Amino acid sequence: MHAVQVGEALCAAPSGRYVVYLSTRCDGDAAAGMARLRHAATRLFRRWVPPDESQAEAEAEAEAAGAKAEGAAGSIPTMLWAVYYTQRVCQVA
Repeated sequence: MHAVQVGEALCAAPSGRYVVYLSTRCDGDAAAGMARLRHAATRLFRRWVPPDESQAEAEAEAEAAGAKAEGAAGSIPTMLWAVYYTQRVCQVA
């Protein structure tokens, strides 16, 4: 698993915000790779809770995914949105 965080210095996000890229090899099993990425995201970030959803529902979902809420809620960054995709790795001879 690889993680790269970029911010305003690279014009990737507004001041005080960051974009985090997570990547992992799938080795032929894209579903397993996606599961690893989602698991890592739930361990690293709190999910943003829309106004029509309760915080208790979001916390129950995170707990079911194996996330540990360590420390104060403010110490865990909030994930505003996420995109998951697969990419074929090719070698050029």
